[in-house]
Amino acid sequence: DGKVFVGSATGYMYALDADSGLPIWSYHTGGCIFSSPAVVAGVVYFGSDDQTFYALRASDGTQIWNYSTGGFIDTSPVVVNGIVYFGSRDGYVYALNATNGIQIWEFRALHGNYGSYYYSTPAVANGVIYVGSYDSYIYALNATNGDLIWESATGGYVFSSPVVAGVIVYVGSFDGKVYAFDAITGGKIWSYQTGDQMRSSCAVVNRVVYVGSGDGFLYAFGSPNAQPAASYKISGYVLDEDGNGIEGAHIIFNVPEIVPSATSDLSGYYEITAPAGTYHVNVWPPFDSNYISYDESGLTVGSDITKNITLQSGYKVSGWISDTSKNPVVGAVVLLGDHGSGWFSNSSGYYFLSVPAGTYTITAHPRTGDYYSGPTTDFPTYYEYNFTVDSNIVKNITVGSSSQTSSSISEPASSPEPSAKSSPDPKASPELSSQPLDAAVPDQPTISRNAANLTLLGLILGIVVVATPIAGFISGCLLFYYKKRNR
Repeated sequence: DGKVFVGSATGYMYALDADSGLPIWSYHTGGCIFSSPAVVAGVVYFGSDDQTFYALRASDGTQIWNYSTGGFIDTSPVVVNGIVYFGSRDGYVYALNATNGIQIWEFRALHGNYGSYYYSTPAVANGVIYVGSYDSYIYALNATNGDLIWESATGGYVFSSPVVAGVIVYVGSFDGKVYAFDAITGGKIWSYQTGDQMRSSCAVVNRVVYVGSGDGFLYAFGSPNAQPAASYKISGYVLDEDGNGIEGAHIIFNVPEIVPSATSDLSGYYEITAPAGTYHVNVWPPFDSNYISYDESGLTVGSDITKNITLQSGYKVSGWISDTSKNPVVGAVVLLGDHGSGWFSNSSGYYFLSVPAGTYTITAHPRTGDYYSGPTTDFPTYYEYNFTVDSNIVKNITVGSSSQTSSSISEPASSPEPSAKSSPDPKASPELSSQPLDAAVPDQPTISRNAANLTLLGLILGIVVVATPIAGFISGCLLFYYKKRNR
């Protein structure tokens, strides 16, 4: 319609006349705009570093709706079939109704020492969302409900946006490699090492892949009809100790560079397609449940197999992590001893993990911001020793540069449900009570009531010492004299 839309580091989205370059309208946000806008059906969609995603009327810049996230939004949105997809630096990919901005689903990156961030713009093909993450993985998600289809590792951060051509996904990584993954299984088909980090996205034209690298070279690769390796079906049920199916468990089969995964359905059933290999199996319990994570090494896959998995019940430790100003701390890693359980705090600072009864050292490794760019705040690692778990516990943790505090509330133990429908709302962060850990209060000297009253008088007079030096001198003398007399 004769307009060009562009964002600015000053926080403005501009609509310019395509012929003259003259401004037609502008809209101001509260942060830098690095996201390229998407324009669909007369609506401009974009994100801002004020952590908000916007939908504006293209004709006059009027806001239609906005949606708040927990981090900067530097990725560009994609709009497909009435759904807008984008990533945020709070570690989530979001799917919103393009008409009204209501959230349809969200998906959090699963790996990384301090959570993850999205710079990569999603690609949509055949009902699947492909997106790269700061945790060095590329994820394939069901576009309708956000369920994970597969995840595959690279050797570095993924800033590059994936490109899908046929049955192959191409993407660059900060390890300097360009990768080709099978779009259906996530298996790596090939990779090529360049001389420096790769942030550029690939382009595919006439079966040739073009991509630039930080080493200053532009590369072109042939794109033959590569056939992925033979794959096999791994299926079964995730069950509780009574044999009931568990919905929402996340099953991961790990081998280097290939991480096929699935989420169990209402009956506990899951199904994964994976190439032959020896896998390490991880099962993450449903969100906010009492089930303990499952680990198994050395599972060999060379044919279709059935693998049922039983999750043991434990006690849930959960809560909110905040700084001293009660702001949520996103992406903190919470661990209980060497049990191997851990969880990243989400966009409201909420975390949970389940463990057997016992005594643990609880640690929280908090960090907000981004390793590469943008504001970063490091807090000291939080430690608490001899932390006893014998019931469900709400453990709120406050971290800061000078002090770290926590509060604990024991909850009655209860049998976990297959679906955590009664879990606390992680978006609602309560007021966090703060009590110093192991803080011994020293003995205080006994002071007479008169002396205490005169001490207060001395303090009040001392306040005006800058304006009236004589008053400060007199108050000091009085205080010294009275204390000496009352010994």
